[in-house]
Parts: sequence; C-alpha cells; structure tokens
Amino acid sequence: MYLLKLEDQYFDHNSNIIIDFELRNDCLKGDYIWYKFTAPSNGSYTFRTTGATDTYAEFFDNVVSGTTTFGRLYYDNDSGLGENFSKQITMSNGETIYLRVRGDNWIETGSFSIIVIDNGGIGFDI
Repeated sequence: MYLLKLEDQYFDHNSNIIIDFELRNDCLKGDYIWYKFTAPSNGSYTFRTTGATDTYAEFFDNVVSGTTTFGRLYYDNDSGLGENFSKQITMSNGETIYLRVRGDNWIETGSFSIIVIDNGGIGFDI
C-alpha cells in the first residue's frame, strides 16, 4: 500500500492518507488548518477538498502567522468541484510544502475532506 504523509503542522494529529483516500476536517469562522506535505518522489501531486464547504487553499514554503501571505507560493479557491479548491503542483523528491486550508473569505464554516493524489512523474503547475 502506497501512503502519502499529510500532517497537521501543530501535530495535534498526524495522519497517513492513502492515495485517493479522503481525510475529514472542519473549519471554523476565521480559523485555518495547517498541513505539511513532503513529496516522497519526483512528480505531480493534486491537493483538493470535497464537500459543501467553500474552501480556500494557500501553499507556502514555511509556516506564517495569522492571515499573512508572506512566502505564499500558490493559492486556489474554486478550481475543484463546487466551491472546493484543487491545485496540481510538480514537486521534487523530499521537497516540503505547507498548506493552509480555510473557509473562503475567512468566514465560511463547515466540514470538508482533503485529499492528495499522486499523479505520477508527469505534471505541471496550474
């Protein structure tokens, strides 16, 4: 079984997620959740949420405080199904990216599922 590690940055819970297996979470008004992802190999990875909550994703090279966007590499709002984010990123083996997931406009609340898909060695940034 091939696993990708998706970790809560504050280590309240560490979760191994199986490719194509969704991890459930909740976002509260004005709140955000940090995840740390390290690519296990060179390739393309898709990060996305599913569910009825309007989610917003920001990808950083390090953890930032509060609502700052300093160091933000990528972001996505509604490229997924419905009002979910979906972002495909090409990464190198061992490269780490920090993902901040929140409700859109910092006000959306509700449950969502997050998934990381290993697209293999072929990919591109969108």
